[in-house]
Amino acid sequence: MEVDVNGELGEITNTEKESILNNIGTLAETPYGTIPLLRDAGVHMPQNASSAEMNKYTTEVMEQADTYEDRAEVVQVSVEDQETVKVVVKYGIE
Repeated sequence: MEVDVNGELGEITNTEKESILNNIGTLAETPYGTIPLLRDAGVHMPQNASSAEMNKYTTEVMEQADTYEDRAEVVQVSVEDQETVKVVVKYGIE
């Protein structure tokens, strides 16, 4: 699954932006429970392209980003097709 993460650059450096995008992209692509010492991270990968599975996946991406990435907020996750996910991020969250 390809995850396209982007957002508007606020009061952060490009390096920090890249770090945020990498972290959220990793969370969105990592199966739940597969990170050693951080078993609560990751998402349950959709088993099929049903609306219910994709809605569950997008909700989990937003929840995981809220839990593990406090420098930004995921404002939208959309599934463009079964292989492409778009994540929109708002930076500079306090």
